[in-house]
Amino acid sequence: MGGEPRGAGCLSSAFGRMTRALVHICPYCGKRQDLTSQVVHRKDLAPGAKEATPTHGDISFCITCGRVSRFAPAKRGGMRRLSLAEEDEFAKHPMVQKIYAAWLISQAQMKGPGGHGK
Repeated sequence: MGGEPRGAGCLSSAFGRMTRALVHICPYCGKRQDLTSQVVHRKDLAPGAKEATPTHGDISFCITCGRVSRFAPAKRGGMRRLSLAEEDEFAKHPMVQKIYAAWLISQAQMKGPGGHGK
């Protein structure tokens, strides 16, 4: 992952702004991701930053499997699994709970009636 640029611009979508990030792989399901969506208050951005870009230790929610992991550029795939203590911490975090609840709803909607894909 070496000398590659951190963010390569933004894509607009119906869901808001998506930041093109370095390719990272979910350590739980193996899904390749190359976009991130920030869940941060503008006041919490780095001075002069217009958007958040993931850095070492930031958390990521995989929209494929619904698991939380951490950005770890030195690791293969750029992500690492959470420790048991981190899993407990994030299971209680209000923002993670909201994101997970929204993910569960979206999964149910994609499956449609009877639990099968549309």
